[in-house]
Amino acid sequence: MVGGRVPEEYDYLLGIAAGEIGRDLKSGGSVDGLGNTIRAKLCGH
Repeated sequence: MVGGRVPEEYDYLLGIAAGEIGRDLKSGGSVDGLGNTIRAKLCGH
């Protein structure tokens, strides 16, 4: 356990974030700011 969470939970949360980003791109989102989108989703910035 890491910080009260099981390690697999981080993999699950990463999968959720990736799915949300993919959904946004599929619905017409721009790849121009993809790096910033990934950073915001995963790092909260």
